[in-house]
Amino acid sequence: LRTRERWQLALAAGVALIIQLAIQLPMNRSVWSDPTNNLYYASSGIDSLLLSFSIIGQGLQLSFVPLGLTPTHGYATTTLDSADLLGTALPGMLLLLLAIGGGLIALHGKKKAVFLFLCLLCGPILLQSNLFITVQTNLAERLLYMSALGSMGLVVMGLEQGIRKPAGRTLVVGICFLLLLAQSWRVERVWKSDETLWAYAVSENPTNYRAQMNYAATLFGQQEVEDGIWHTL
Repeated sequence: LRTRERWQLALAAGVALIIQLAIQLPMNRSVWSDPTNNLYYASSGIDSLLLSFSIIGQGLQLSFVPLGLTPTHGYATTTLDSADLLGTALPGMLLLLLAIGGGLIALHGKKKAVFLFLCLLCGPILLQSNLFITVQTNLAERLLYMSALGSMGLVVMGLEQGIRKPAGRTLVVGICFLLLLAQSWRVERVWKSDETLWAYAVSENPTNYRAQMNYAATLFGQQEVEDGIWHTL
């Protein structure tokens, strides 16, 4: 495609997205789902948009740096308070704009691999953001596997271009491997029992409805009724 045709396609896609958002935001939410799975069903107007960009921000962060990842991550882990959402929505907007800009530059420069990895990174996250379709769950971590492939591809290409000496690349990759290994070992330890697992999930995401309910059920099973009731409130 010629440069003019690329910009025409990008403009058409942008207009289509704006029209889609204008139509979707005022629509009624599905009656068969509930906010414990996805807060988008309880949101409207600007809160819906902020929540979508918040999900994008969280998804991109987890694809590169999987810190704070817990079982049932994302099930109503945020509130609909605008101040709370802005902390992840603003980075989400910025990162999405950078990804779109990077994709356009990659297309212009015929860098097919970069464009492919950006699509792998952003595609699954955009689908979970509720910008295009309303999904049942809010940022299910199992749906970020494809995004992780995209992020790793971009990291590898960045190392290849930024560090010319093989020894330097090996050092950086080795450090990243050790850091991720330490994180995995720390998280793996909490899977020893239901109690340690859900206690960890609650400590990482205290507003996570599913984690609180599962931890309460575990405590009830151990006859720790008072603590269990506290986690259901």
